[in-house]
Amino acid sequence: SQPADFQKLLQALSADGSGPVQGIVHLWGLDGGGDLLHQTAGLTAGVLHLVQALVQTASAPRLWLVTRGAQPVDGGDSRTISGLGSAPLWGLGKVIGLEVPALHCVCVDLAPGSAVADASEQIWGELGAGDGESQVAYRRGQRHVARLVRFDPAQHQPASPLPLPTQPFRMMLERYGVLDNLRPALFTPRPPGPNEVQIGVQATGLNFRDVLNALGMLKEYYAEHLGIREAADVGYGFECAGIITAIGPGVTGLAVGDAVIAAMTPGSLASSVTVRADYVVAKPPNLTFAEAATLPLAFLTAWYGLKELACLRPGDRVLIHAAAGGVGQAAVQVAQRAGAEVFATASPAKWDALRQMGVSHVMNSRTLDFADEVMALTGGAGVDVVLNSLNGDYIEKSLAVLAQGGRFVEIGKLGIWPQARFHAARPDAAYFPFDLGEAAEADPRLVAAMLGQIMGAISDGSLGPLPYGSFPVSEVVAAFRRLQQAKQIGKVVVTMPGATTPSGHSSPALRGDGAYLITGGLGGLGLVIANWLVEQGVRHLVLTGRNPQGTEAIAKLKQRGVTVQIVQADVAQADDVARLLQESQRLAPLRGIFHAAGVLDDGLLSQQSAARFATVFAPKVAGAWHLHQQSQGLPLDFFVCFSSMASLVGSAGQGNYAAANGFMDALAHHRHALGLPGLSINWGAWSSVGMAARSSAQQQNRLAGLGIQSLAPDQAMQIFARLLAEDVAQVGVLPVHWPTYLQQFAPGAIPGLLAELAPQTRPVVEPSMQAAQIDSALQTLPTAERSQALAHYLRKQAAQVLGLPAGQLDVEQPFNELGLDSLMTVELRNRLQNDLQVDVPLTHFLTGLSVNDLTHFVTETLEKKEANRKGVDPKWGDPKKEVDPKEGKPAGTHGSGQMTLMRTAQAFDPLVPMQTKGTRPPLFCIHPWAGMVYPYYELAQALGPDQPIYGFQALGIIADTTDQTVEAMSERYVARLLAVQPKGPYYLTGWSLGGLVAYEMARQLERLGKSVALVAILDMPPFTNQRSDDLLIYRFLLNYSLPYIWPHVYDYFKLVAHQDNGSGTDENRFGVDAPDIGKDGGKDNGRAAPLSLLKMGPSDYLSSLTRPLGMVKTISREIVSLTSRESTGRRIFHVLNKNMAAMLRYRAKPYGGRILFVRTPKALIPEGNDPTLGWGSVADCDIEWISGHHLSLLRAPYVQEVAAILKRRIDLSL
Repeated sequence: SQPADFQKLLQALSADGSGPVQGIVHLWGLDGGGDLLHQTAGLTAGVLHLVQALVQTASAPRLWLVTRGAQPVDGGDSRTISGLGSAPLWGLGKVIGLEVPALHCVCVDLAPGSAVADASEQIWGELGAGDGESQVAYRRGQRHVARLVRFDPAQHQPASPLPLPTQPFRMMLERYGVLDNLRPALFTPRPPGPNEVQIGVQATGLNFRDVLNALGMLKEYYAEHLGIREAADVGYGFECAGIITAIGPGVTGLAVGDAVIAAMTPGSLASSVTVRADYVVAKPPNLTFAEAATLPLAFLTAWYGLKELACLRPGDRVLIHAAAGGVGQAAVQVAQRAGAEVFATASPAKWDALRQMGVSHVMNSRTLDFADEVMALTGGAGVDVVLNSLNGDYIEKSLAVLAQGGRFVEIGKLGIWPQARFHAARPDAAYFPFDLGEAAEADPRLVAAMLGQIMGAISDGSLGPLPYGSFPVSEVVAAFRRLQQAKQIGKVVVTMPGATTPSGHSSPALRGDGAYLITGGLGGLGLVIANWLVEQGVRHLVLTGRNPQGTEAIAKLKQRGVTVQIVQADVAQADDVARLLQESQRLAPLRGIFHAAGVLDDGLLSQQSAARFATVFAPKVAGAWHLHQQSQGLPLDFFVCFSSMASLVGSAGQGNYAAANGFMDALAHHRHALGLPGLSINWGAWSSVGMAARSSAQQQNRLAGLGIQSLAPDQAMQIFARLLAEDVAQVGVLPVHWPTYLQQFAPGAIPGLLAELAPQTRPVVEPSMQAAQIDSALQTLPTAERSQALAHYLRKQAAQVLGLPAGQLDVEQPFNELGLDSLMTVELRNRLQNDLQVDVPLTHFLTGLSVNDLTHFVTETLEKKEANRKGVDPKWGDPKKEVDPKEGKPAGTHGSGQMTLMRTAQAFDPLVPMQTKGTRPPLFCIHPWAGMVYPYYELAQALGPDQPIYGFQALGIIADTTDQTVEAMSERYVARLLAVQPKGPYYLTGWSLGGLVAYEMARQLERLGKSVALVAILDMPPFTNQRSDDLLIYRFLLNYSLPYIWPHVYDYFKLVAHQDNGSGTDENRFGVDAPDIGKDGGKDNGRAAPLSLLKMGPSDYLSSLTRPLGMVKTISREIVSLTSRESTGRRIFHVLNKNMAAMLRYRAKPYGGRILFVRTPKALIPEGNDPTLGWGSVADCDIEWISGHHLSLLRAPYVQEVAAILKRRIDLSL
């Protein structure tokens, strides 16, 4: 689209009489797939043209740029980048904020893989956030905001590296269950016996079996088959590479000092191991010890399964599950070498790596959709061979895609099928479950023969070492966690002290025997990097650039004995990059890529064009992408992108440059998530080289006036050296005087991104409770504080297991939605068992248990133990404490009674008495979408003083949590209903969402054997199946409902303010004589229109709400505090968001009673010719028609019709 096209669109939208456009939500960033470079170009050009059109309009609508998986978020899988194509929008968005602040541009990143329908509530929430945040991301339902913080290397190092002894040691656990308890233990290496050798271990490859061992999940197998009954006797590590230190009798072909690879080496996660000589082969000299340690078990398993058992043939179709893991990667290579067609599953973040290996058919390993995809790709024929490592439903689905007479190779350890079950399901197929250790024990010569064949294939290049991530043994716990959480591609390797291999988590060494490529290497910046590398001992350089220059500097490098290879290549062209990487490896293995190519084409956004963006994108975006894609199979130690401060904080006049560098920033995080080296450095200005050095004196003075200084090259390279030693994906090196820089922003208007750099906004860090102190601490704490301390402890433990910062763990999110898999569940359960002696059933974690639920469970368990010890019945507590029956609290305590202070679910009462007097049976009205009962005020008045009426309000209106489903709401409300009215019949009604909840309450009451006399559903259709038009509902509500709902929200604020000023009693607080305000949709009466309110800050927001009441100065401290600090306004929108999700998820099920459907002529969602809009398919349904439309039926005059119908129906039931 061109700017003119957007201008026409904006004019057309304004011409319909509704006034200028108030806001624009850009959702094209959610589109994925297709060519990534075309996607980045199209998205950025589209946003550029949109902004150019917006600056031409008289109004300044707000702008939201929505992406999915384009940004990393601290903690676990939240760092995954799946939306690289839309990542440049974040750099561009920062520049929009600087150049066109009137648009209040906000970038919103949704979780990778999230469905648009599920994320719609989050988008909706951002439209009303109004908190000034311009960079927001959602992960696991939690809202995150971006902050620029000072880099602390300590945060990127292990919290406590294990101290290592100088004597021989092995890694061990004294008891199963908790990975953190792995530690080195002294031992005496066993001297080699006949046909054995002793190896000084340099590197050990970890396998999933090691994790299972540590968690105690194979202890029965070990006890029964291996005679190992104590955790301390289990050896970790089954393969290694190292140097022979001793030889036993009868060994030939090997000598002390040989560098070797060894397979089938239990206990090789140690400084020394003694093994059979049959399982030892010479290490190829071109491989490092870490690379060599990736080979034995992965290739032996894949070779034995596919070649020896399945007899894989050319043309066979083979499905390889978990193809990004160690065995999976080896299996892909073995299958390709055999001429088979590979179908692979892996998590989406790892698909690129598989495609780079030449795998065309890549599917998701985390869903069962692969089965349908395989059958579609094969025309229903299926695959000839399955290499399976998954369990549960994956086995049955994998059998479904196995062709007639196929071969099923099972390498899993848990939940595998016995032969009888397999052949009962597929008598035509061959089944090969195996354990490599058992196969080796049965035929040792087979393993030796396969090792020889594999090493031959390694030597001739038809097989190669696997990608890996390495950890020093002092960080062995982190290595186990990487494997446990399935974050790596290929193998995880642990290196020993003194090993010559570089480590991915300690500092990878620059190597004299490796080659290093510098793009942009012929310019001033590139030559600075080249000289520095040579000073560090590098002897092979490959330089590329657009124009040869620096001849004298290159000659000086050669005079120092350095091989300098100059390759003319355009990194924006994939073919050139392929040739460049090939030529880079002619003299030595390529060990590092430093991507410093780039060009500038500055100009304000109003002056920019798609062509100028393309010029800047070519070296930065296309170049980085091609280098990434085509180097994934190389054993790189470094992949460094020279990015810019522009993408980190924005830079006016550099929208294209900020966007391009934003792509490289995201790419570095993407590579980290794949287990590949990746670092993006957001450099500030350099003083004498680079692009900034070519700026004019005027430009440099302008920057200095903003507090932006420059770095001398030698200073920059000192910092560069330090960053290469850190395990971090992105760091900004910003020579900025922040007090001066922040002066450009108005008081109180410092961007949220920079808030941490302003002294007054520094966060307060609470001290954490250590796990070892929890038991004694709990015993000394008062009861009220014990639960809080326990919650803090449990949150920390759960976060450690999940790999998340504790502060980012949503305590209401179920564990099974947080990504807690079965192995993590075992560890968390073990932690609680060890520290608290509380046994939490594993099924609790997998069936919706959250951290809060876990806290309640553990608290109750500990209270029962304490009560049993004291002889007190925990159900009644201490009988000596008096309880005030009215308050339900110990006598002598006083609650405010104000709903604004009811902050927890325990204190929350959903039942709101609106009219308590009268002789007729009470009518219960369930809150609509907004969660409040105030829409029923006029209905209460219309029903008259003889009709008792009560409302159910949503939990989130008052408390800090919400009910997540319609079923959960209904269960809460039914329990409260039965408490106040134990016997029926019951009369229920609900408008909007309340209609669904009323229906579900009737269903639950029916199951309890209770009588329901009336279920009146006010103009709300059911959701009886998955609808494709869920988003249409959302769009309808978003576009049209806010002006109608706002008066109810306004009423809520007025009522709360009225109450908290002491103007009401408990009896009349919810009375029918509530002020009759807001019937005009929020357009008159001196109050701001809804969308204007949404643009205000908290203070103005509150003032706008209270100004018509004359209460700005007298409003109580509680209301000011609540609105200013915790944002009552945001609470309302939070409820709207959660209720929207619950509404869209609910599927009405059959009900045995009769319902009344009160509807308006224009259906909210048409349902063909069915006047019941679907209710007739789940229950016997009567229909009553009224005037008006969905959003006005509870306002005069239409509410009178509703009241007359309800009166008549109640009368008929009596």
